[in-house]
Amino acid sequence: MRVISKEFRQMLKECYALALFSKSRRPDHSKLDKEVEQFEKWIADEHAKDRRLLLEASGK
Repeated sequence: MRVISKEFRQMLKECYALALFSKSRRPDHSKLDKEVEQFEKWIADEHAKDRRLLLEASGK
């Protein structure tokens, strides 16, 4: 198990880049989640159409 030294912990506290990310708000992905749901439904419908067309073309 690794242990973080006091010097390293202090360096992290003073690091501007880490403070920028750790204190920023978490992004809201609700709009992206809705778009993903719509895409998943669309792609499932398209696959169903393709399967149906392939079955019709193969004569089954």
